[in-house]
Amino acid sequence: MALYKSLIKHIVLVLAVVSVTTAVVFAEYIPNSRDTKEAPDEIVYTISEPEDMELLHDNDRFTFYFRDERDVLAIYDKANDFTYKTGMDVPMNDDLEDTCMDMIDAGGYTPQDVEDTCVPIQDLSSAARDYVNSFLVVEYLDEIGARTRRLYSASDDYRSSLSRGDDDSHWFLDVDYGRYDIEVRVHLYFDEEGVTYEIRDHEIDVVEPEKLLNISITPFMGAQGGYYIPFDDVELEYNDDFAEPNPINPGYSFIPDGSGALIRYEDTNIDVDEYVGDVYGDNLTSYYSHTKDALEYLEAKTATLPVFGMSYGDDTEAAFVAYAIEGDEYMQVVSVPLSSTLGYVQTYSTFVYSNVYRQVYNDRGDGYDRLPDDRQHFDVVLRYEFLQGDGSTDGKPASYVGMAMAYREYLLEAGILTPLNSSLTDIPIRVDFLMADSKTGIFGYEEQVATTMDDVAAMIETLHERNVMNLNGGLLGWQDGGMILTSPKDMDFTNSIGSKSTFEELLVTAASLGYDISLSQDFLTINEDMMSLLGDAVKHNNGKYYEINLANSQTVMTEYLAKPNNAVSWLDDHTEEVLDLGGDSITVYGLSNLLYGDSYDDLTITDVKNKYHETLLELSTDITIAGDQPHVFLLDSIERYLNIPVYSTQFIIASDTVPFLQMVIAGTVELYAPYSNFSFSSEKDVLRMIDYNVYPSFVLTQQPSYVLGSTNSNEYISTQFRDYEDLIVQIYQQANDALSPVLGETWLNRLVVENGVIVNQYTNDIQIIINYTEDDVTVNGNVVEATSYLVVSE
Repeated sequence: MALYKSLIKHIVLVLAVVSVTTAVVFAEYIPNSRDTKEAPDEIVYTISEPEDMELLHDNDRFTFYFRDERDVLAIYDKANDFTYKTGMDVPMNDDLEDTCMDMIDAGGYTPQDVEDTCVPIQDLSSAARDYVNSFLVVEYLDEIGARTRRLYSASDDYRSSLSRGDDDSHWFLDVDYGRYDIEVRVHLYFDEEGVTYEIRDHEIDVVEPEKLLNISITPFMGAQGGYYIPFDDVELEYNDDFAEPNPINPGYSFIPDGSGALIRYEDTNIDVDEYVGDVYGDNLTSYYSHTKDALEYLEAKTATLPVFGMSYGDDTEAAFVAYAIEGDEYMQVVSVPLSSTLGYVQTYSTFVYSNVYRQVYNDRGDGYDRLPDDRQHFDVVLRYEFLQGDGSTDGKPASYVGMAMAYREYLLEAGILTPLNSSLTDIPIRVDFLMADSKTGIFGYEEQVATTMDDVAAMIETLHERNVMNLNGGLLGWQDGGMILTSPKDMDFTNSIGSKSTFEELLVTAASLGYDISLSQDFLTINEDMMSLLGDAVKHNNGKYYEINLANSQTVMTEYLAKPNNAVSWLDDHTEEVLDLGGDSITVYGLSNLLYGDSYDDLTITDVKNKYHETLLELSTDITIAGDQPHVFLLDSIERYLNIPVYSTQFIIASDTVPFLQMVIAGTVELYAPYSNFSFSSEKDVLRMIDYNVYPSFVLTQQPSYVLGSTNSNEYISTQFRDYEDLIVQIYQQANDALSPVLGETWLNRLVVENGVIVNQYTNDIQIIINYTEDDVTVNGNVVEATSYLVVSE
């Protein structure tokens, strides 16, 4: 197609590339929240080393201090003279104001005395002062229907004490929340890269444990903003009508929304909600309601990783990244914008121990709110690493790139990620095949076949003849009845779609082409037409089956979720049968990206997480597994990551989209973009595919998609192979030309050299320059055509 002819691959051999510069930009490129903008400005101020605080630990990189009366830990980074604090370190306004006014009332003062004594005070109430200083914040519900209480460790109403462990690299803070009968101990471990916090489950003492909702660790770590009240030396008073904003370092917060998003430290001048992302999604069976409506519009993306961070300055100065090592399945990432009530930017984590749910007692939905009988039990280990510089010494610059590299390093060391051992010289491509679905007929369902297995064989042979290499794909709706009736319990082949022997023949054909075809199966989504709910569907904590009401459904109107134990059993049986048929791979939906507990089988989400991980890890020794948006803890067993997000949710709060997720896991699993025949095929989409180092994917049928128009698969609006054959070839060739030179390489850096112009650097001295703009640009002497890219070998 002519649409893609301008997107041509160039390989330029350059003797040396010392630095990256830009020139000859003819028209300004206006980025939006889907883009990554240029780095912020340099830091305008720093916090000096807090030598007036108690020294806890000193090593080659950091000095750690503590101020007991304000409950604040300070980390001084010797590498860049930057000090991070876990709270705002704000003194009580009343004390400062009383000292000042006592001097004024006594008289005999000089202007210098006023300047020295009547210092500006922060525009905070006493409760807000406690909050911004607190190391540990507990949310507690002492009465159903009442407002949640926030209990601040820095408050004078409670008691906190810091004690030394075996040596000065280990301390623990004990917090006693007095009349609420809650005691929590948090351990602090200091090292040469940062600090680790640990809350051990058995060291949480709560008289009524079900009322403990959340615990947040250092919610004001690295926070900035707020307002101060200067002393009026004419009226001789503090007047909060003249509050001024505190200076703020330029920078941004990173949140793991979709592929990754940045929230710049800029006032939006409008009220916007804070970001709250449940890591791995909601624990559906314990949240408020047992029902969910499947939205007609795009739903918010989940927090894909248990990680967040804050960066200050121009991406080469100071930053931290924080990630959960334990307790991640109960973690939420929270980011508060500058336009919040208190006027501070914050990004932190909170861990969910309990929540109110709706107890329903009749079919009409009447009920009441209640708490579970007990809280969740788990350990928390939260790690903070501090980054500085441009990454030239350690490969971890003080930016979202450095955050990704630091988290990737942890995952590799923990064995969660393993570099792919691949001999491919051309990139792979994902092509799924939608076989059939069912529509409502006079006497039940009528099967609508859009693709047969013989059709699949013919399509892949055609693509191979056109030099599309390393194809893998899944068959969707391959059982009798198609998509809506493809039961994870069964392996029910049918002659209308393809018999068991036909599938075996398809496997042989695919293997002869160097391709791989698998049966795609959702092991968690079920319905009453597929199987009985009794004993197979999971129940919400309120005793009702958890149900999903479908919008614009043509056939089945309600779906349910399978019991985790059953899903694992079905997966085992399915894999064994695929191996018996000579299959080399399986494609897993549902179980790869949903995580919920089952109180009726006595399974917490930790139990389910471990069960899924252990099962898939064991199966991966015998078979290749592709997973739909798999959770990070499964990536040691899943080799193909399908439908990886390439955008964030694009909340108003977010200013930039970044490929953080891709930078973390690139080179350890194969990453596949969303289907290109579903609005991801424009010139700039292909550029984003190259920029984000993800491979193309398509979903196809032999027949026109209107064949499925009266089925639940009517959302697959354009799939016919003859309409996409040329496009598949073109996009594959473009992506392959750009990304094959970096197969197996580590993605080192991503630099925005000009709005709309990106340079990605890899370990084999390859740079890929992506130009999203409508004009030719020159980068380090290399001309990159408008809406195109350039591969440069140094």
